[in-house]
Amino acid sequence: MPPRYFEDGPVKPAKPDYFKKPPTTEMSSRHEKETAKRSRSTKVSGSGSQLGKPGDVRGTRDLQELKATTKTDTRIKLEWLRKISHEALTQGRYPVVNMRFEKLEGSPAPMDWVLIPAHIYEDLKEQTG
Repeated sequence: MPPRYFEDGPVKPAKPDYFKKPPTTEMSSRHEKETAKRSRSTKVSGSGSQLGKPGDVRGTRDLQELKATTKTDTRIKLEWLRKISHEALTQGRYPVVNMRFEKLEGSPAPMDWVLIPAHIYEDLKEQTG
């Protein structure tokens, strides 16, 4: 069969695309690693890919579900809250949704934010005065 020079699509350049966004798995893995280190907790290996691996980061008293985004806004999904609440309850821990907003890097606002149940927040406030 002869080559089809004019019917082929555009040729992709052989060099890497430095402007391409990194895969979200890299961003999520970095978020999990940094959060586990900062909170002196353990990263749950295979948390997003295997059944029976609840949460993303497990502490002595908490179980965290991590979410990271490069968008300027995001929605908090009730399924995240239900999932981590159920998983934390079965392990005797309290649930945490830890969110990272990559677009906040370099701004006065922190990139990482934590969502916890109100009664846990009130208990923490009482402990610290």
